[in-house]
This record gives sequence, C-alpha cells and structure tokens, in this order.
Amino acid sequence: MALDLENIADIEKAKAVAQARQERAEALARKGMRRRATRARIIIGGAILAELRENPSDRAFADRIVAILDDRVFRDQDRDDLRHLLNVPVPEIVASEAGAPLSSDLPDFASLEALAAKIPRSVADLDPDFSDVRHLLNRDQ
Repeated sequence: MALDLENIADIEKAKAVAQARQERAEALARKGMRRRATRARIIIGGAILAELRENPSDRAFADRIVAILDDRVFRDQDRDDLRHLLNVPVPEIVASEAGAPLSSDLPDFASLEALAAKIPRSVADLDPDFSDVRHLLNRDQ
C-alpha cells in the first residue's frame, strides 16, 4: 500500500513540474509577443519619421501626422518632445482645453468631492445625542 502512495506522490510532483513548465512557456510566449508588438511600434514610428524627413515638401502628410498627434498626445512634455523631434509645429494645449473634460460622459469630480465631504462619517455627526457611543465603535478601548 505504501508503494501506491509513493507512486501517487511522484505522479503529483511530475504533474506540478509539467504545469510549471507550461506556465513558464506561456509567460515567455506572452513576453515575446509584447516585444514584437513594441518592435513593430518602433518600426512604424521610424518609417513615419523617415518619410517626414525625406519628403518635407509633402505638407498633406505632415499636416495629417501633426493632426493625429495633436488629437492623441496630451502631456506637455510629450508634446514638447514631438515638437523638437519632428521639427514641425505641434500646437500647445491651451489652458482652457487642458482643463476641459475629454468627454461629456465624465463626471464632474469637483462636485463629487464636495458631495463626499458632506456625507457624515458616523451617527454622532448626525445627532450629538449619540456622541457617547463612540467608545463602542473602538473596541480597543
């Protein structure tokens, strides 16, 4: 009977090792896919930069790229880096645009914060008669 239990333990150990190997192989595959995707993004960016530099007279292409970047890049540092890299004007974000929500679906966070500040933290905040029960809330005392 002891021999059967040892066989079962060996089988379970082998199964665990096989599962760990499978998980590692899947993780390495995901990592490889991320590397390839990153490499592809770099290649696309490089091709676009080369086209902008080699054909500066193609204003339609340059204007389209600047328009895309203007719509998609919001951080001031990123926009400044693009301005220097591309050697084309990437418009600065106006302060009124930077403060405006990107979508009308976004909540008004300032009013939510004000509303949250009005919510009482305990019953004692609502009715002073309950202030003597605060000691019941802290069981350490």
